[in-house]
Order: sequence, then C-alpha cells, then structure tokens
Amino acid sequence: MNNQTRKRLAMAAWRLLPLVALLVFPAVALALEAGLPYESGLDLLEESFKGPVPTVISLAGIVGCGAMLIFGGEISGFMRTMVFIVLVVAVIVQASNIIEIFKPASRSVAAAITATNSSGRA
Repeated sequence: MNNQTRKRLAMAAWRLLPLVALLVFPAVALALEAGLPYESGLDLLEESFKGPVPTVISLAGIVGCGAMLIFGGEISGFMRTMVFIVLVVAVIVQASNIIEIFKPASRSVAAAITATNSSGRA
C-alpha cells in the first residue's frame, strides 16, 4: 500500500468517525436541551406585552393614530411616519394578546393528551 492510499484511508476514517460516534452513542445524538440561553429574556419580554396595561395602551394608540390619520389634515411626513410606527407597534401588541386568547385551549388539549398517555390509556 503506497503513501497516497494510506492518506485516503485515513481521511475516510476521520470522515466516518462522527457517524460512528453518533451510532454508538444515540442518546447524545438525540439529546434535547431545555432551551437556549436567550430564551428566558425573550419569554420575559413576551410576558411584559401580555398584561392589561399594554393592552389598554395599545388600544388607545390604535384609536389615537386612526383619529390622527383621519382628522389630522395636513401633517408633515415625519409626523405621519411616527404615527404609522406607533400604529404598527400597537397592532403588534394587540395581535400578541389575540393569539394568547387561543393558546389556553391548545395547551389544555396537549395536557389532556399527555395525561391520557401517562395513565396508560390509549
């Protein structure tokens, strides 16, 4: 066996080593992590947008921006852009609250399925 063939075999072995390791240790390959490090911050931000105060503020923002755009007359381009930005943020907060209305039903269905599976019934 010449030197070139040995190098090719060595490279093939190094390429197959991760696959062999995953086959030997499947628990490591399929391990699930609880969450990424930044998810707790995102969850905190999400919860801060779902209370009654952000809901009322965003509803007032939608009404105020709508009135400004309808009855504002001749407003400058900058002011119009700011009104649109406030309107978009208010709509996003309201959308978050509307989505939250539908989540408990899906969570209760998932909890019922989990409870049924854990009790041994199919």
